[in-house]
Amino acid sequence: MQVDVQSLSKTFNVPFVAVNPRLETGLESLDEVISNELFKGNLKTYREPFVVIDELSMPAVRELKNLFPAITDYAGLHFLVNHSSFNLADATHEKIEDIIQRNNFKSIQIQAEDIQKRYAKIREIVRTAVLKKENSEQRIIAEKLDGLFLHRKWGNLIMLFVLFIMFQAVFWLAEYPMNAIEWSFGVLSSWLGGILKDSWVSDLIINGVIAGMSGILIFIPQIMILFGMITFLEDTGYMARISFLTDRLMRKIG
Repeated sequence: MQVDVQSLSKTFNVPFVAVNPRLETGLESLDEVISNELFKGNLKTYREPFVVIDELSMPAVRELKNLFPAITDYAGLHFLVNHSSFNLADATHEKIEDIIQRNNFKSIQIQAEDIQKRYAKIREIVRTAVLKKENSEQRIIAEKLDGLFLHRKWGNLIMLFVLFIMFQAVFWLAEYPMNAIEWSFGVLSSWLGGILKDSWVSDLIINGVIAGMSGILIFIPQIMILFGMITFLEDTGYMARISFLTDRLMRKIG
């Protein structure tokens, strides 16, 4: 994927910097931009609305701007939709609610239109600024796999099978290193019991320190295997498919 940083900078009238934290590239350029633009006060704010506000919403937005003159039309739209979560005075909330009621401002419908327009705008920007080199053969294979993994019936069965194998492996594979750790600490405790005199010091070392460390370290194999498998599912992209398949259930339980 190639990103045209200059095109993005021109579109938004703010500097864009390409950064790869993993390879630590672009960080010096980012420092330079922050120093020159932000700290020296050269940064120009993007004042144009990201999307065009629907004409039906404009009367409500214009009234709201009487309360908040500094905000843009687009920000006003979000004030009307999300004001209940803003830290505003009760009297201000009441005034905003009054504007919403008088102008018959339909929040859900407006949000849906706003999302569609935003994504259309994003697609337009991406089309000119981002070049993707796609392998058509790989894409076809990926689409076929998605057809299987996200299938209403088979997708859920595959997901349950994968999770079953994953959690079984956590206990089955971890059993061997866990037994080895338990055996090692048992041998160590027996050896120390044979050379240390019977006192509170030996009791503290054998039944306190050694037993305590054994109780903690014995779980490390399970944790390593679990996180290793989760990482594998994440890197292959299957974790995102699990999120998609379980979304309806997860929404019902909040």
